[in-house]
Amino acid sequence: MGEIEIVLANAHKEQLNNSEVQKELQDVQKFFNNNDFPFKKGTVNFVVLRGIYNHLERMMTVVGVFVNNTGKALNDLKGSIQFDLKEKSDVKFAKLDYHFPSDFLGE
Repeated sequence: MGEIEIVLANAHKEQLNNSEVQKELQDVQKFFNNNDFPFKKGTVNFVVLRGIYNHLERMMTVVGVFVNNTGKALNDLKGSIQFDLKEKSDVKFAKLDYHFPSDFLGE
């Protein structure tokens, strides 16, 4: 796969004026520049960057990015993500359905 370019969705473009957002984008770009992922051609992949667990609320916030390896521009993205643990556990994660329409995502 060629170089991965990290971009914000159109709905978040105004955040590019924020220096903390710029730093986060640079850090994520550096992460992808320094690591080689074996993404299958023609796929869209979700890469988890970190998980932040709140024990009191028993809730985890997952931070990640979608990587488009289809070779085509995306302007709408719909699907679901299900997390699971390798080890047997009573922990259950809810399935996450998502839809990013073209007015949010852009191209």
